[in-house]
Amino acid sequence: MNIINHEGIILLEQPFVKVTPFTRPPYEQLKKTFRTSQKYYEKELLYLSSSMSVLVTKSDAEKVTPDDATKAIDAMVTRLQNLKRKVKLDYMKL
Repeated sequence: MNIINHEGIILLEQPFVKVTPFTRPPYEQLKKTFRTSQKYYEKELLYLSSSMSVLVTKSDAEKVTPDDATKAIDAMVTRLQNLKRKVKLDYMKL
């Protein structure tokens, strides 16, 4: 019985595959997606940490009202929920 060597077929077809922006190899596409996701996560986490430090600084100086603090925390929670949704979507793509 003949056994198909899939890796050998891929190696034979490699020189005939044109790499265009629309037909990238899976590894390159995965790497690009990872970099994009990583930048998004870092940006969101940096924003959240800076918002939290600003809120703490204002509360230490007693320059923040409870309503302002609640609004700021609600905004941070909303951004965290969006980040969580994005992480779940990215995880499901894998």
